[in-house]
This record gives sequence, C-alpha cells and structure tokens, in this order.
Amino acid sequence: MILPQLENLVKVGDDITNDNYGHYPDRRPIESLMYYGLVLLDKPAGPTSHEVVAWVKRIL
Repeated sequence: MILPQLENLVKVGDDITNDNYGHYPDRRPIESLMYYGLVLLDKPAGPTSHEVVAWVKRIL
C-alpha cells in the first residue's frame, strides 16, 4: 500500500555533508550542541520555571 502523500516524494541523493555547512547529527561538536541544543526537563512541582532555568544555567 502506497500512501497518497508519498506518491510525489523526491529522494535527495546520499551525498556527503560538507563540514563547512553542517555536521551529521551523531558527529556534532560539543560546542555546537551546547549553543544550539535544547534541554527537555520535566519540572517538579514547587520551584518556578525561572528558578529551574537558573539552576540549569549554573550546571551547564
């Protein structure tokens, strides 16, 4: 079964990524991860989100 939205799917080649324009996700340098990364956090009840942000900033 082919899904209708995939009928016109265009496959981009399996070219190698030029490090001047980005990195493979599993090969990103730590500096890039720290600058562009996200921290997903399940905040406990009690402290405000501003407090939790301050704690995480101090840790990182």
